[in-house]
Order: sequence, then structure tokens, then C-alpha cells
Amino acid sequence: MKKNFISSILLFLVIPFSFKSFDSIFDNKNIIESLDQNVKILDYEMADSTAGVIVDTDNDYLGDTLYMWGLNGRGQIGDGTTTTAINPKIITPADQTDWGGNLIQFESSASNSGVTVDTDYDGYADTVYIWGDNKYHQILNDEIESDPVLFPTLVLPSSGSWNGNIIDFFLGNSYVGILLDTDYDGFGDDLYTWGNNSYGQLGNGTTQTSSEPLEIFPSGQTSWNGNITDIYGSNSTFLLLDTDYDGYADTGYSWGNNSNYKLGINSTSSNITTPTEIVSNGGTWNGNILDVSSNSDNSMLLLDTNFDGYGDEVYLSGTNYEFQLGIGGNENYVKHSIFYPASHTWGNGYIIDISMGVNYSVIIVDTDLDGYADAFYGDGYNSHGQLGTSSYAGSRKGPRKLTKTFDRNDFSSYYKYNFMEIETGSNSTGILVDTDLDGYGDTLYMSGTNANSDFGNSIISSGDYKTPIATNSTYDFLIQDLYFDFDGVLLSIDLKLNDYQNIFDEEALPTNVLLIDDNNISHQTIFEEDLSNITDDQYHYKVEDIEGAQTYIFKNISINDNIFNLNDEQFSTDYLISDYQISNISEQSATINLNFENNSEEFDLLNYTSSERKIKVNYTDLDQNISNSQEFVIDDSYEITLTNLNAESNYQIDSIQYFYQDENYKHTIDQEETQFQTSSAIPLIESDSIKSIDNSITTTSFQYTILIDNLKLNQTKDNFTQYDINNGIWLIDENSENYNSTYIDARIINSGSINGTGKYQLTFKQDQLIENTTYNFIGISFDEPSSSSDPNIVFFSSVFSITTASANKEIIPSTFSIIEDSITKTSFQYTIEIDNLFLIEDSLLIKNNLEADINFSNFNLDEGIYLIDNNGNIYNSLYVNDSSLYLGEGKDEGTSNYQFTFEQNNLEAGRTYNFIGIGFTDLEEDFINFDSSITINTVPNNTQMIVIIIIIIILIIILLLIFILLFVDLKMKKNTKKMNNKLNNPNVLED
Repeated sequence: MKKNFISSILLFLVIPFSFKSFDSIFDNKNIIESLDQNVKILDYEMADSTAGVIVDTDNDYLGDTLYMWGLNGRGQIGDGTTTTAINPKIITPADQTDWGGNLIQFESSASNSGVTVDTDYDGYADTVYIWGDNKYHQILNDEIESDPVLFPTLVLPSSGSWNGNIIDFFLGNSYVGILLDTDYDGFGDDLYTWGNNSYGQLGNGTTQTSSEPLEIFPSGQTSWNGNITDIYGSNSTFLLLDTDYDGYADTGYSWGNNSNYKLGINSTSSNITTPTEIVSNGGTWNGNILDVSSNSDNSMLLLDTNFDGYGDEVYLSGTNYEFQLGIGGNENYVKHSIFYPASHTWGNGYIIDISMGVNYSVIIVDTDLDGYADAFYGDGYNSHGQLGTSSYAGSRKGPRKLTKTFDRNDFSSYYKYNFMEIETGSNSTGILVDTDLDGYGDTLYMSGTNANSDFGNSIISSGDYKTPIATNSTYDFLIQDLYFDFDGVLLSIDLKLNDYQNIFDEEALPTNVLLIDDNNISHQTIFEEDLSNITDDQYHYKVEDIEGAQTYIFKNISINDNIFNLNDEQFSTDYLISDYQISNISEQSATINLNFENNSEEFDLLNYTSSERKIKVNYTDLDQNISNSQEFVIDDSYEITLTNLNAESNYQIDSIQYFYQDENYKHTIDQEETQFQTSSAIPLIESDSIKSIDNSITTTSFQYTILIDNLKLNQTKDNFTQYDINNGIWLIDENSENYNSTYIDARIINSGSINGTGKYQLTFKQDQLIENTTYNFIGISFDEPSSSSDPNIVFFSSVFSITTASANKEIIPSTFSIIEDSITKTSFQYTIEIDNLFLIEDSLLIKNNLEADINFSNFNLDEGIYLIDNNGNIYNSLYVNDSSLYLGEGKDEGTSNYQFTFEQNNLEAGRTYNFIGIGFTDLEEDFINFDSSITINTVPNNTQMIVIIIIIIILIIILLLIFILLFVDLKMKKNTKKMNNKLNNPNVLED
């Protein structure tokens, strides 16, 4: 992949970056060439069996050193020999110790290598060096005639100057291309080529070799009409062009060798000698062209079809003999076949880099969308494992569909390395990996053959490697796996090292291990040999100086002075709660103050997660012997409040658990059980609920009900804890006179507003009143008010008015009479006389002494009257309409004596009731006893009788069957006995 290294370097200089932490990838081993850890690999290239990297050794993010290794038959290593370099070598021009500037770009081919240099330090290359094969005068230098050229040699046109910045260059098969920015706007303007032209790859319309740079344009043009973004050459040349000047190529050109349609153009000619536009099968690319790669038989184009700056489609052209097109099948020649994995998706990822090997294709993909590749896909020839897998081997044994053969998650559980670049040689593949996640490569991984020292590592033997292995790195050793073990107090580390140089053994252990936190404080560790496996390079350490209630963020780990990045590992040691106190106790709540004094001065509770700050209070309601618990998330107030408690109740804190982790509470406060009592609830009189009881008004008294909320029964359940019913209650009239009402009865309505209390309806009797007098009450109070402005008075919203009777109505129990034939399964009717009734004046008198619409001032017929039985059960009898019978004047002056008919409903069928008394209200004290109990037998339920009869019949049938069976059995036994006697005594005559 060709990159604009100038733009990349400037970008890293001006923009600060922060990178995520990821898990490890390959099986790290066999690394021999160690550089300083600050070294950054800026560019990596491989061709055939020769490779090299540009590195930044002075930490200025600019290249200053070139390393090369591998095959060197044409002097392409540049070390002055033609001997294969089995380990990386530093390369400089002859008789020089450096390049006289910053290295910008490195390129290599099967027989040549070259770099561009920025000698005036303006961020752009202005000088190019080439070495190796010079058969076709690839190395432009009037002073050089040799072939090959064994040292980097300055290349210049005959004019002595390039007259522009060098934006890009390539080394093809014995020819060279260079891209110049002549107007100094940072984009390529002019393309020059020279060298071998056997296939027309120079693009000048001929197949004649040129020893001088030729400026190349499309046929009939004198300019490219756009900015050139990329060039690439093998035995064919490819050029990408930005015609709309948006910074991305939208047009491609190719020329040279067109065997197998590899140029992707509308021509079947084997050689194309002038730049020809690459046309998609559909006529348009529908996207930006980001990159191009090629070999002798194939080409690849990387497209950005959604215009987000990342590749998402790859098109291949050329032969498919080894299924390198990723489409399966056996088509020999294809133009612009789209390159998809078998699933037809990249996992919603970006394609970061592409490369064409010899009869195989590879790409790296960013699947987690962080801008860095993490997965490897390949297809085609895999005889040596160059696809990074041993699943396919030999000619025409490839996946036949583009396949992901590995990704960074396949190996270590801790580190996730980023794939920065991918390169292919003849039969090997290399990936530049960023293991310390600083945005720059630091380690090379290789798969495939190492027959020609392709891996650049003398320890790795010659042969095939079917899975990627690390071959060179800036680290002395690598961390293969790393685990932290933390129980909230103790922290330990388990390391699995890749000791590729055999640095460590029983005599020399990696005992100098430090954790470095975000404050750059180093924390010592203690090596624990009994928990380590030295043979397997697995080492265990306990971290020292870890204080309680602290948060540590470890950014690095130093192992024998080798510093590795961590995932910003954060550990919050468990906080401690030494004890607690209870305060602010109310009717329904109690505050618990937690003591955090035993934690460190830097302690900040909010550094812990909400889950870790969970607290569970286990407590018991001692009054009801009920256990319960409440959970909280503690904040920096260090207080929690128990709620929904019952008023005036005794509680005990049994235990307090805290620090919730892994679905369990880890700690319990070390303190004995603590008891407390909630406050009493204040009773509330609901003043507007006051209501007089019908038929309770007499000449000197009346009864009424009123709702009182938040009352709590005492233990004997005969009084309330906050209100003594024996003191009654006080009514206040409009003249500020106070009246003490006597408690009669209470019944619960529902739960009180405060837990543990109830809302009750209380019945009171107000006596010592004057007959035939109207009383207007304006308020009520638990205690006798000192004045009408007493704050304890609860005032009614409207006057509560009562007029006492001038005479007391009287039930005459001796007149109780059951109406014949009125008894049913659930009811009966009876008549009763009531004396001393006051007839309301507008009631109508009907003949025969029957009255309709009759009303009395001291008796409400709609309320009926009440019966009480010998079990204390009370029954409300309802008045039968139009049943009033006037009997004459009452005992008291102005009153009347009436007979009424009442009906008693809601009885049970077939049951006997014994009624012992009768009264105007349902209060027991109001009942008048009969001289003797009144017995009522309700009619039985016919259905029940039928069922009973059926059951009796069934029982009779069963008894008859049993009798018959017994009789038959007895008869059979008798006959059997006779038969036996006859057999035993044949001469005996039967009776």
C-alpha cells in the first residue's frame, strides 16, 4: 500500500492521540533483533524475499534509520555485498553514517531497493536513493555504470534536479516511477518513469527501454487534469487520480503487461503502452479509489463506496488459477471481480490495507471501527502457510472463498495488537503490528516460508510457518498473557512471558517488576516462586504498597527495565466501615451514620461503582418478630435512612453488610446488634368525618362517629398508645362551651397514614344535654380546650348541629310478633310497637290509620332497627314500606304510638336463630332484652335436602349390597361344606 508519508508524519506531529488498550494477538516467540523501546517503525516493505523498515530512533516521529534483511542476489540489501542478510542490517549510503535528512519512503522490488529523503527538513522528500540491479539503468547516476550497485546511490535526472518535491515513487521489475509535486501544494502533478519497457510499462507509447526519466501523460494530453494520489508498478504501472480535487482519487489508469486482463481496462491486448483509464464493469466506480496493489498476474483496487475515508470494497483483476480472486470457481481470467469474504460482509468494518502476493491475495480489516486493523483475510495459494493458517496447503488448495484466517483475539486474553500494514513476498506474508498501542508499529509478524531468510531472524530455522510468529521487535521480550488477581485488599499479577532470547532461567529471573500508576509512582512487587512455573515462563508477583480505600490506575508495567503499556488498569481497594450510630429517629424512619474514619486521607467513596457502594441493613421488628432488610447505595454523606418502619415499634439492627461485588456482599460491620424504638405517631382527627348516629338522639344525649388517623393499639388491644379513650373527646360549640363526650366503641377502617397505625372510626356519646335544644358545634379536641383559640382544636368546615328530643322514643319489646308465613330460607318479617314518636307536620294522614310518606323527627325509618342474638351477632332489620300503623297518642304529650313491620334479611337457610334483644342502633348498650329469646328457624335449602336424601339412598343401597354379598358368601360356604362331606363320606345319605 502506498501512503503519503509526509502527510502522515505531519499529522502525528500536530495532533495528540490517545489509544484504547487491547488484548494480545500472536504466539509471541523467536524475536532476536531488539531496538530501544522508543523506536517506532514508520514504514515496512517486502518484495520477493527482501524486506526493510524505516524507523524513528530519536523519537521525533520522523524516519532516520533503515533496516534491511533477506535475499541479496542483486545487491538489493545495500550493504556492499550480494550475501543474504539473515538478520536486519542498518543501511546507509557508502562512506556515510546517516542519510543527511529524514527518511520519508522505502520501496523494494525483487532486485532493487530505494528510499526518499527530506534533506531540507520541510516535511517533503526532495532526494531519492536507489540500489541493486542496474541492468536497465534504473539507477540514474552518470558516475555509476556498474551492475549491480551494492550501496544506496543518489538518483538524479540529467538536469541535476527534480524541480519539485517527491511525493511518491515505486520500484517495478527493473524500472522506476517517481511522482513530483511541482507546484508545491502537497499533491502529485508529474509522473516520470525510466528503465525496462518490455511491456510498455513506462507509458510513453513504445516498448523501448529508457535510461532517462520520461514524463508520462495520457495519450493526446499534456497534463493529468487532476492531482495524482498514488502510483504503483510491477510489470505494469497503475496511477490513481483525483479529478475533482477533493483529496481522494476517483479515476484510475494502468498500462504495461495486460496478461490475464490484470490491467482492468477494456482491452484484451497483452501490452498497453500508454495510460489507459481503468473502467469498472458497471461503468462507474461509485466511490473513491484509495489504494492499488499488483503482481505479475493480478491487480487489486481498494474503494471507499460510502465516502467515509475508509475502504469497504476491493476489486481484483487477472488470473484466478489459485482462487486468489476470492470468488471461488475456476475462472482463469476475470476483470474487476469484487473481493468479498464468504459471508459477504466485513463485519461492518473498514479495510485498512491490501497486498497481492504471488498467486494469493491478503487484506487487513478494522472490525471494531477504531481506525486500526485487527483481522486478516486471505485467499489463494497457501502451500507455505502464507495465508496465516495451516488449514489449506498446496497448489489450488486455497479457501476458494476469501476467509478470515486469524484476528487479534485468537491468542492472548490481555493485549489486542493493532495491525498497521500488510506486505507480501513470493511465498511469505508480513504484518507490521503496534503492540504498545502508540499508533506506530513496533513488531513484525511473519507467516509462510523462511527459505531465504525472509523473516530476518537467524534463530528461526528455514522452513514453513503456517501461523504468524513474531520475528523482530523493539522489545527484548514480549508479554504473551497478563492477569490481575484482586480481592479488594491484595493485588497480584500473573505473567506469561515470551522469553525468545532465553534471558530468564532459574538463575536469572524477572524479579525486577514494577507497576507504574498514573502519577508515575512505581509500586514494587514480590516474586512468588511457589505460584510460578519458570519452565513455562509463567511468573507470579504480589504487589506491595497497596493501601486500603485507594484507587490506583496502573498505566505501565516495567519488567527488568522493559516498559509495557497496560489497559489503564484501575483498582479501587475496598473501603472500610468501622461502626455506625443511629440518629434522627422518627415515626417511620431512622438514620444510620456510618463511620469511614479508618480509610486513608485520599479516600473518596465516589471513586467506587454504585454496585460497590451498595449497603444492606438487616433488622428485626421485635414487636412482631419479623426480620427484614433494606438496601442502599451510599454517597459521600455517609448516611443511610431506614424507611417504611412502623411507628412506636422496637427494632434491632442485626447486621450491616457492604461492598457488593460478584453478586455478594464482601464485608460486614464488626458491631453488636443495636436496638432502637421509632417515635409515636401523632393522631389526626378528620374533623369533617363527624356524623351523628341516626336514631341515637334522645332528650339529653346523642351518639356520633368520627375518623381518627394514625392510632396504634396497645399490647392488650383495649386502648391506644397515644390516645387514652377513657378521657373521651371534647366538642366545642359556637359559644366556646366545651362538652366531654364519652367513648363508646371503635372499629378499624384501614391502615393509617403512618406505618404501624390504623385509621379508626370511633363512636362517642355526648350526654348531659338539655331536651329540645339545638347545639351548634364548631370543633373538636382530644383535650379540654383552654379557649376557642386553643391550637389543639380541630375545627369543622361547617357547623355540626344537633337538636335534642323533647321526648325519648321507646321500643316496646313485648309487642314483637313474627308474621305468619313470612319465614323463608334467608329472611322473615315481624311487627313491633314504638312509642313517643314525633310526627313531622307535613306527613299525610291516610284513612284506616295507614300513613304513606310518613316521617318522624326522632326516628329515621330508613335506618331500620337492630336485633341481637345469643352469640352477640347484630342484625339490621329494614323497614317494610307503607307498613306503618297508627295506634294512638304516645305516653308523652305530642307524641304518637305506631306499629311497624320490619324484614330481617341475609340469613342462612336451614338455621336456627335465637334473638335476645332489640335496639335503635348497633351499639350493644342500646339494646332492650326480650322477656325470653325469640327463636326463628329458616327454611332449609331444597338442594341441600335433595343431596342429603340422595346420599342416604346411596348409603342404603351400599348396605343392601353388602348384606346380599355376605348372604351369597355364606350360602356358598355352606354348599362347599356339603360337597366336601359328600366326597369324604360317600355312603352317608344327605339329610
